[in-house]
Amino acid sequence: MIELNRILGANYFFFYNYSASPNIDKVLEHYSNRGLVKVIQWRLPFPVTIVNMTTEEIHYYGQLAVINDCVYRNKGASSFVVNQDIDEFIIPRKQNNWSSMINTLPTKRQNFMFRSAFFRKDWSDVNQSDLSSEDRLLAERYMSVTILKQVREDVVFPAYTRSKWMARPECIEVAGVHNIHIRKNVVKCKTYVLLLAEGLLHHYRSLRNEWK
Repeated sequence: MIELNRILGANYFFFYNYSASPNIDKVLEHYSNRGLVKVIQWRLPFPVTIVNMTTEEIHYYGQLAVINDCVYRNKGASSFVVNQDIDEFIIPRKQNNWSSMINTLPTKRQNFMFRSAFFRKDWSDVNQSDLSSEDRLLAERYMSVTILKQVREDVVFPAYTRSKWMARPECIEVAGVHNIHIRKNVVKCKTYVLLLAEGLLHHYRSLRNEWK
């Protein structure tokens, strides 16, 4: 997840950790020591459970608080903030990275929204002919779904439904999971919804996913 996003243009990562396995902790520690990751231990003032969540949970462990905390930490520090889950990737359709993609988009827009599609992990891997045997072995060894799973569902969700965004933090007053709720300046901080030919949010999941 980290390496692909670095290729795409991310320079720094914030992880809000409610719980993680020892292996994940080691990976995060490795990147933290390299100056690429900040891990914020995230706790809510009451117990939560990952199974059979009730209406007493604060919207899946306080996502809105997490997102806005990240936005405000990056004001004056980052050109853009990118909001996506660990199983999601914002993929340019014509360029090789986010910076090149943004340079082709309307210059008067400061917030960019990406529509989402499911790339199914329970479907067959990419055809043998599309990967060299060496590349396939590496992808299988590291369980790289972004290489092995290249077929998506036909449905592309409309904007504001499962979409994710990248935006200039100075333009955000209140951020949401799928869009910017309140902009600092409605004239200067307009949102541009990318065409499918420009960019797409790849969401890698199985049919029976633990989270809806």
